Amino acid sequence: MLSDLFLIRHGQPIHNPAIRYDLPPGPDLSERGRAEARQAAAFLADKGIEQLLVSPFARTTQTAEVLVDALGLPARLPPSCKSTRRTSRSNTCATVSVSYWPV
Repeated sequence: MLSDLFLIRHGQPIHNPAIRYDLPPGPDLSERGRAEARQAAAFLADKGIEQLLVSPFARTTQTAEVLVDALGLPARLPPSCKSTRRTSRSNTCATVSVSYWPV
């Protein structure tokens, strides 16, 4: 039975107006974003995480790569993200807007 659910927003992406933010792959993580991902991984290290779900955006997969390395778990794309191409208005696999970053 699920006892805890952690929603981690991707780290800060690079700012590049030439790259669409709302369609995959979108922008990569910035150096700050990579540091934020490491901070999230440190927070989650002792939480008994069993699954990592990730959307197909570069910033989310790059955040997940840090978590995969730290937690020793594979990241997977939920089935709802695999079936069709979505726009920002209908994207059910967009990155979550709830974040937790320890201070």
